[in-house]
Amino acid sequence: MPKNREQFKKEPAERPAGPEPSPDSSERSLEMARPKRGRQEQVKLTEEQDKQLLDIIVQAREAERKGELQKAIDLYSQYEKEFLSIKGEQDKEKREGKSQSFFVENEKGEKREIDLEQLRQKWISFYREHNLQELADALPETITLTEEQIEQIKEKAKEGFDKLILFPSIEIQSQHLQAIKEETEKPLEGLKDDQQYKKETYFSDLVKSAFPDKIKTRNRPENRPYLLFTKDIPEPEQETRGLSPDQIRPILEAKAETGFTLSEYLIFQREYVGSRKTEDQPHPETEYYTWLLDSEIKEEGGAAGVLKACWHSGSGRVGADSHLSYNRFSGFGSRSSAIFEISE
Repeated sequence: MPKNREQFKKEPAERPAGPEPSPDSSERSLEMARPKRGRQEQVKLTEEQDKQLLDIIVQAREAERKGELQKAIDLYSQYEKEFLSIKGEQDKEKREGKSQSFFVENEKGEKREIDLEQLRQKWISFYREHNLQELADALPETITLTEEQIEQIKEKAKEGFDKLILFPSIEIQSQHLQAIKEETEKPLEGLKDDQQYKKETYFSDLVKSAFPDKIKTRNRPENRPYLLFTKDIPEPEQETRGLSPDQIRPILEAKAETGFTLSEYLIFQREYVGSRKTEDQPHPETEYYTWLLDSEIKEEGGAAGVLKACWHSGSGRVGADSHLSYNRFSGFGSRSSAIFEISE
């Protein structure tokens, strides 16, 4: 069934045989009230809306046939009012960039709604508040996910994933990696003195020599914004602790998961702390290092060095270093993530 107003083009009402009556005010009003020919407004209607509007047109034409002109005028006016209401609401949604919303359940069966437009506004505000306007400007005007992606998010939610972070393309992040570092290491208003950011982010000599444009990124969409779905927990995943990157990656890949990049971790870390300012321990990674599985640099001999990060409570700053991918340490683990490319 067509879903636009052109479906309801008005055909002339049947009139009794005989001379055409002179137009009077009622007929002129009727002519003005009829849906106009040639209007090209395309409005997506639900089946219920479609049936409702069609019923009004049918009733109006029947009233015309019976000569009940005022009733016909009132019905056409009702049609116009309801049609414009539907169109106005859809136009408003487009202006506001309103996108999808859906419900997920966590591992306890508790439900919550994910509104993708609210999520988009949240991260626009975050980037602007941290003087990362270029990242905010590079976010999509709307977030549109496929049904398959939504189902995957629902499945991950049942496994404990509960934080969605909206990122511009990895290329945009790379261009502004220096700014991301500088803005996420500044003192944070409202944070307790003994938990405050006191020094700039620590980089080992090797990481410093590769920063910002010689750090290789893995497993991210090219030139597209994306959502990162992860667990809002204080330390790396239990199952990854004590394992090397080479051991962890197959475990995560089997579940359609991956890790973090350096820029993602700096933003995650800052937002995590910002939402826990009054807690005694607001920082993640105070007991374990987390492997940043998707940020690598080349070490001597061409081997891949995988970045790692943690909070250095003594000096009051985030620190990042690197080790070869086959190295394993008891105090290391990894965060997991699921990546969802945002289509145009």
